Amino acid sequence: MADDQQADIVRMAQLMAQGYLIDLLLASHFAQSGKPAQAADQLMQLVEATVQPTRLPGIPSSLNDLAAQAYRDTVMHHIQRARSMATGEPFDPDALPAGAPLREH
Repeated sequence: MADDQQADIVRMAQLMAQGYLIDLLLASHFAQSGKPAQAADQLMQLVEATVQPTRLPGIPSSLNDLAAQAYRDTVMHHIQRARSMATGEPFDPDALPAGAPLREH
């Protein structure tokens, strides 16, 4: 295995570990609210209303669009996973596919 491939794998593992810690913190926050599903849904709505597309200088528009969608999807994935952890509901990583609107209450 090439050194750059090993470095990529280590970086991915580090990002996954950081994401898991974020999920645990969010799940704890949601659970402490007394209404974890509602707290998670409110955070998702806030993110949808306030997230701004990131524009990286010198990058083609199509790649900027891809980065913005990946950013949004990653944030939503973490909130959904933390919601599941806090409520005990099953976690479906495909519950919010890329660009899907939030569910209505």
